[in-house]
Amino acid sequence: MYHGHAVPPAVGGVPTAVSGLQPGPATQPLLQSDDGGAHATVKPVGAEFDSMMVNLRDVYRDVIQVSLVSKGTSAVSSSLNKLLSAG
Repeated sequence: MYHGHAVPPAVGGVPTAVSGLQPGPATQPLLQSDDGGAHATVKPVGAEFDSMMVNLRDVYRDVIQVSLVSKGTSAVSSSLNKLLSAG
């Protein structure tokens, strides 16, 4: 697969540098800068994840509320049907 970039084994346990290969995503910084000035605002990459988790929590809370209202309405409807059928 990478026959053209074969690296000889390191002697004495010292790793050798591979030349000609592009660095992977692990070499990129974890923080991204919005502009290049001296007072640049730095936004963490995880901010989008935190925002997504907040939105997920809000949706979960709303689903629980709808579920409780639905169960309450169902209970009232069932009781009303029993009263009407008992006459």
